Amino acid sequence: MKSIHLNFALAAALAALSFARPAAAVPIVTVAPANSIVAVGDTFVLDINVSTPDVDDAVFAFQFDLLFDPALLQAVGATEGSFLNGGGATFFVEGVADNTAGQFLNTANTLLTAINGVAGDGTLASVTFHATGAGVSAITIANLILLDSTLLSMGPRATGGSVTIVSAAPVPEPASAALMGIGLIALIGLWRIRGVGVSG
Repeated sequence: MKSIHLNFALAAALAALSFARPAAAVPIVTVAPANSIVAVGDTFVLDINVSTPDVDDAVFAFQFDLLFDPALLQAVGATEGSFLNGGGATFFVEGVADNTAGQFLNTANTLLTAINGVAGDGTLASVTFHATGAGVSAITIANLILLDSTLLSMGPRATGGSVTIVSAAPVPEPASAALMGIGLIALIGLWRIRGVGVSG
C-alpha cells in the first residue's frame, strides 16, 4: 500500500513537469450542487464531478483538495465516486480533514491496470460535511491534478461552489402545540361566560 502512495506521488510530480493537453481537450471539475442551502445541524454531501472531452485516453488518476470555512462547516469524510472505477479496478485514498484550517486534503484515486483512462462525465468523489454555524461558505477545489495513462497532465479547470447555512427554525413539539390549543379554547370559553354574565 505504501508503494502505491509513492507511485501516485511520483506520478503527480512527473505530471507537474509535463506539458498539458491542448485547450480544446481540457476537462472541467465542478462542485455539485454548485449552490446549496442547508440548516445548522444538517449533514450533507457535495459531489466533485468531472466532464471530459470525448477522447481515447482521459482520466487515469486524480487528486484534489477542498477548502471551506471551518467556522461554518466541518468535513466528515469522502467516498469514491462511480466515474473512475467504471474503467476498472482502482485504489482510492479518502483524504484527511483539517477542520481547524478548513481543508479536506489529498483525496485521490487511480486505476491499477495498464489501460486507457476514463472519458465522459461522472462523479470523482463525494465529500460529506456537517453544518455548524449560520453563514455562507465558499467551497474551493484546490491543487487539482488529473492524469492520463501516460501520466500526462490533462490541465483541468476547476469551478467551486458555495453553501448557505441558515439557522434552523424551532418546531413546536406536538404536546406543546396541543397545550396551546387547549389554553386558547379555555380563554374563549371564559370570555363567552363573562360576556353572558354582563349581558344578563
